[in-house]
Amino acid sequence: MSLQPPPSPPPAPGEPWTGPALDAVADPVEKGSPLGLVAVAAMLLAIGVFYKWAALIFVLALIACIFLHELGHYLAAKRAGMKVTQFFLFFGPRVWSFRRGETEYGIRALPLGAFVKVPGMSNLETDIDPADEDRTYRSAPFHSRLAMASAGSLMHFAIALMLLFASLVFVGRAKSPDAWAIGTVSASSAAAAMGLQPGDQITGVDGVPYKSYDKLVAYIRAHPNSAVSLTVQRSGQTVLVPGTIGVSNDVCRPGGQLGIRAVAGDAKITPVNPVRAIGQSFVDFGHIAKDSVVGLGTIFSPSGLRSYGKALTSDCPTDNRMLSPIGAAKIGGLYCTDFGGCAALLSAVNIFIGMINWFPMLPFDGGHMSVAIYEKIRSRRRGRRYRVDMARLLPVSYAVVGLLALLSLGNMYLDLRS
Repeated sequence: MSLQPPPSPPPAPGEPWTGPALDAVADPVEKGSPLGLVAVAAMLLAIGVFYKWAALIFVLALIACIFLHELGHYLAAKRAGMKVTQFFLFFGPRVWSFRRGETEYGIRALPLGAFVKVPGMSNLETDIDPADEDRTYRSAPFHSRLAMASAGSLMHFAIALMLLFASLVFVGRAKSPDAWAIGTVSASSAAAAMGLQPGDQITGVDGVPYKSYDKLVAYIRAHPNSAVSLTVQRSGQTVLVPGTIGVSNDVCRPGGQLGIRAVAGDAKITPVNPVRAIGQSFVDFGHIAKDSVVGLGTIFSPSGLRSYGKALTSDCPTDNRMLSPIGAAKIGGLYCTDFGGCAALLSAVNIFIGMINWFPMLPFDGGHMSVAIYEKIRSRRRGRRYRVDMARLLPVSYAVVGLLALLSLGNMYLDLRS
């Protein structure tokens, strides 16, 4: 049985609001002050002025993606005839808003997400006008509720595919994007003792092929002081290089090491034919989605959680965590110096957000989808409409929200510290 989020706390970024209306329907046509808008704009502009303009570009692009996520929910709800009472960018206190028809549109103070308010997201809402009951989320047919809940993530996936396509056509890709070679060899390292040279390409260990540099590093780190035979491509020839993996002196990253730095093996970028780029966009989408699933599994694995705990209690960094908005802005400052890098980063971010929002537990979109599917199954068995009793699910829902809050604070601390 899937969970329903509590009705009172604010939604996670990109989630429809499920609690009581924040403001009465009789709000004035316009609320707030232009000064509030200036303050929000100044806060965003400060990212570029005091940090990097590339980071500001990424943040603005990410805000646009979050807006489109909520636009997906909004359009799906309107198409199904649901009543949308609020559509706000950001959370927190209202900065400025206006009303068009039955919907209030506006901006709030904290740029951490957005939300769409559709009455009747649960049976805990008892203050709905009986005249509006037929237009609530809970009264909509199954396919409409499923479409509304899934539309946000589908919008993220569409954005990612368009960015991947545009990047392939207008920028291009390397002939062999996974290819790499040794750039530098550290003195007095295991690689130097083996006789490895800049330009060498390590393609295997003990007869096992390794196309991915990351997988090779993981193997090396897990086998300190181990005797190995490396398969190396050198000047067009294949040679076997025997030796012993060294030991890292880094207390934060213990294990084996060779003492090399890698560079792209084939850095020449060639634009892709638009017809071929269509299929390649879906292929790249699949690879990124797979990496996202693997990454999430690593983050929440026992070793990943230990690494995260160690990072919080020591000076050691960890890659086994998600980024806070601060960390995302830092990464954006590195990648968004050109269209190709920014498109690649935004594609990965949109796929990740879309997938994690489909996690079958509230307050994610996947929780609403799971509830709708469960209610559909129970309704078929009973022969009449069945609705989940959200009151029974509140304790676990609050726990999920609390866990998300703790993780967010921890990630923000680590990003500030770094």
